[in-house]
Amino acid sequence: MTKSPEEFGTALSGAMNRHGFAFQEAASRAVVVLGSNRKIDWFLAATEFPVSLGTSESHVDLVLEDRFERAFLAVECKRVDPAVGYWHFARSRFEDQNMSTPKVVLEELHADPELGTISNPLQLGWSTPPFNIAVEGRTQSKGDGVGGANDAIAKSVAQALRGAAGLAQFLASRNEPMSRQRSLRVVPVVVTTATLVTSENDLGSAPLDSGRIDSAGVTAGPVSWLWYNHNRSRSLRPDIPSRADPGSMAHWLSLVSTRSVAIVNAASWEEFLRVRFS
Repeated sequence: MTKSPEEFGTALSGAMNRHGFAFQEAASRAVVVLGSNRKIDWFLAATEFPVSLGTSESHVDLVLEDRFERAFLAVECKRVDPAVGYWHFARSRFEDQNMSTPKVVLEELHADPELGTISNPLQLGWSTPPFNIAVEGRTQSKGDGVGGANDAIAKSVAQALRGAAGLAQFLASRNEPMSRQRSLRVVPVVVTTATLVTSENDLGSAPLDSGRIDSAGVTAGPVSWLWYNHNRSRSLRPDIPSRADPGSMAHWLSLVSTRSVAIVNAASWEEFLRVRFS
């Protein structure tokens, strides 16, 4: 039996929502509108931009470029099912032994007279240090059965880092910093419909025999956006020369492996796009 236009419309909207295309289009439109109204300094440089890392090929959902500073955002758009719409973040007190306070670590490309374009870590202090533990959580909503659920954070972060590394490699291949004799930064971003919840509690206070932290002593609350540090495997790092001297294992982590991902609640998209990364 032939379906009605309404039934075809329902099927199409369900498919588009399930794959997140409507959310990605809405995020793109917001950038264009805010930029045209001069409310932000970013403009939409590309969508579905193809990148390659080794034998892996992927696409960056949105590439944003700053009108004035040499900075790019590699944006992964992630719509989640409201039933699993909490993303919880905390900190390990032992993950980075090289930093007394965790730093935001971004990829920065420089012009080098001997090596051409090189990549070095740019470490920034931030008012709220990055988090490095993340888990999804269920809400009281019944959900809509649409959007990613299992390992949504891990997959989104990996895709944002892959996109940023691939974009950095593309810019390096064009000798972008060399052409202007300036450095540039590439920032991985995940914009999501999930509610971001953070806690400053010390997870290590849990008794060793049970490994369970007492919920009565835990405080947490929602935030508009945050930094999340991830230790990248080789498959998520760009193949660009570097003069960074790793030294010890801890230094290697902080200089070569660790990179920060900005994770943004969609309702705070404009707020985030006003942030400066210098």
